[in-house]
Amino acid sequence: MDDEQLRASAVARMTRAPVLPLLQGVNEDAHDQEGTDLCAFEELEGIAALEPLQTRTPQSQVLVRICSFILVTEFCERLSYYGIGGSLVLLFQSQLNYTNAQADNAYAVWSGLCYCAPLLGGWLADSYLGRFKTIGIFSGVYLLGLIILIIGVLPRDQMDATYADASAARTLTEALVYIGIYTMALGDGGIKPNVSTFGADQFDSRSAEGKRAMESFFNIFYAAINCGALISFTLVVSITQYGVSWIGGMDYRFSVGFSVAAIITTCGIAIFLFGRHRYTKLPPSGSVLARSLSILLQAARKGYGHWRGSRRSAFSESHRGDISNGDHANIGTVPLLPSAPPPFSSQLGSPALPWLDRAKRSNGGSFAAADVEGVKCVWRLLPFLLFLIPYWTCYTQMSTSFQNQGCQMDLSLKPFFPATKIAVSTLNLFDTLGIILLVPLFDRVVYPFFERRGQPLTQLQRFGAGFVFAALAMGTAGVLELYRKSQSPVETKYPTDADDMTTVHFLEEHISACKNIDDYNPLAYQSWFAAGAAASGRPPPSACAKVGPTYSNGTLPLSSIECDFVPLISHVSVFWQIPQFILVGISEILTSITSYAFFYAQAPPNMRSFSASLNLLTTALGTWLCIPLVALANSGKVQWVPSDVNKGNLAAFFFMLAGMMACMIVAFFFHARKYKPISHFDGIDSN
Repeated sequence: MDDEQLRASAVARMTRAPVLPLLQGVNEDAHDQEGTDLCAFEELEGIAALEPLQTRTPQSQVLVRICSFILVTEFCERLSYYGIGGSLVLLFQSQLNYTNAQADNAYAVWSGLCYCAPLLGGWLADSYLGRFKTIGIFSGVYLLGLIILIIGVLPRDQMDATYADASAARTLTEALVYIGIYTMALGDGGIKPNVSTFGADQFDSRSAEGKRAMESFFNIFYAAINCGALISFTLVVSITQYGVSWIGGMDYRFSVGFSVAAIITTCGIAIFLFGRHRYTKLPPSGSVLARSLSILLQAARKGYGHWRGSRRSAFSESHRGDISNGDHANIGTVPLLPSAPPPFSSQLGSPALPWLDRAKRSNGGSFAAADVEGVKCVWRLLPFLLFLIPYWTCYTQMSTSFQNQGCQMDLSLKPFFPATKIAVSTLNLFDTLGIILLVPLFDRVVYPFFERRGQPLTQLQRFGAGFVFAALAMGTAGVLELYRKSQSPVETKYPTDADDMTTVHFLEEHISACKNIDDYNPLAYQSWFAAGAAASGRPPPSACAKVGPTYSNGTLPLSSIECDFVPLISHVSVFWQIPQFILVGISEILTSITSYAFFYAQAPPNMRSFSASLNLLTTALGTWLCIPLVALANSGKVQWVPSDVNKGNLAAFFFMLAGMMACMIVAFFFHARKYKPISHFDGIDSN
């Protein structure tokens, strides 16, 4: 799960708790000197000058008396988030009649925004509002978006009471859904990056007792995340898929499911605010992200000005020399860039990036040398950040193409409870459970095994191994798709004979769990056409269309109606998807968790939040990469990701992702061999 990153980052911060405030502006002059070595940082004095922590509560009691409010808040927010996220693709398909590709793209846009918004929330908390106010304000924004979403998914009959035109009702529904989920993404951006750090703020990490209590906090924080996910992938997604018979049934399934999430979110906000007088509230200390971007912009701007000035000067001198020598042919042929290669650091084996030095105060810039050297250290991590983008594309498939595949598989609990069906998104449980069960196995068995053999797995080796498991997950999904299609029923259309109830019953029992049988019914389309759009007050069946003329009396014959084949489920059980979910979970243990520890250890203390922000950004970019990949997959004569995957080639899409990861593994291998890890910042072993 993506919150594995959050816990890994928090645990990593815990090991260097004295630098939590990011050492901004502390003893800058000690490093603001010419000739500072690249990435050569020492422990800065001045920690005692930081805002004193609240000491009236013993550290052993902080977890129960103070952090319990934060933990309950995180549990409620995660339950709501995963419940909504696990239902969005189904919502787009069933409520807005999106194709699989359209639903996957809409989800990718929303999910990417959820990972970009924390950059804004972290910046506001660090620069202006502080963590408590940011969490409180953005929690309200999150709840507002959830309420708008609930209004948007109310049954269309309720909308039609106001808007007789069905297209206007659908437009309003679509607008409210998008306003709601994007408002939620904005609100989540203020919660996600601050709530774990706000919990850490409650402890005095300068004492051994405080460090132990903080470790317990992060362990429980991790458990709260996964408990929220477990409940959301069982309770909330089941309601949104099958409804509650005594609360409106299928017509109100999304309204009821999202209302459960809203009630739980409201309780979480109330509990968080109830403990407001007990919290330690550190003031804003400035944003490293903003400072780092300012360094890059200033260095680039000064470099461009220097380049233009050098060009004019060189051209002028060359012009004068050429004229005096009578040589007019070589005017303007001086090189525009220096021919000498940039200096290299023998310690790091990477360019020293001298162009960034222009932002130092000693060179007329505005920033301390330590801050500039920190940006250099993060810059050399950019290739590894790029390697992560395709990985997160594969990770996103659990909520998109895996669900498209699962929708046309047997969801019943055969052979034990054949009449009971699970929700498609419930399979995400096996990713969560896989992580919970396998993390201790890796920590206590797998990693020690390699250590005993004298070959401990380095962070980069774990990185690469995670990429391999991600590729295996995509390949496994592709093989399963080939088998699923081979076991699918023969394509069938909804009968035009109203008395053919045998076929109707078969289709109703075997239609995709993510589709509505009425959308494929030509008789329903004929009735809709006869009543007229305005009079019927309902949209037409989305899978049917008028393809022929009407009779003279205006009646539309069935021969003039063309409906798609009904997307039918395969005889293969959806539980065959478990291996691919577990493989993704293993890849998260190796790559996702390791990535936060790696980017923490390879960045200097005053740049770790900036490094973590860039790591978070790769998740958004990887999610958005799904959009052009799906467009590419559907650009041929045969769409790979159609509305009916039985008619597409979803297996080819999975194999394409596996091939993309295979190429990334090769590139990663060659780059990792040349990379020299840093371990001297604060004694953290890069292995």
